[in-house]
Amino acid sequence: MSKCGELTEAIKIRSVELLGYEIEKRELDFMPYLSHLIANNICLDKISDEEKSVLEELKSKGLVTKNRRLQCTFDYWVAMQEICYIAYFDHSNR
Repeated sequence: MSKCGELTEAIKIRSVELLGYEIEKRELDFMPYLSHLIANNICLDKISDEEKSVLEELKSKGLVTKNRRLQCTFDYWVAMQEICYIAYFDHSNR
């Protein structure tokens, strides 16, 4: 029985299928907030050092960019939404 926001085997497997790598718990924890930041064009001044570290990793993988505003690739956006759904909304495995 998994808990809301837990990094389960199902999420690890799906992240490999969607992204080509197994996400870590810190990326999973950051995903809902990252989605909010991107969708609402929110300033990054108040993100934590841990979140900045995750963001830098995503930038280095070419999944996220910061020009005039924070953006991500279409594929990462879709993967992020599906992974968040599995982690936070899908209660079929709990």
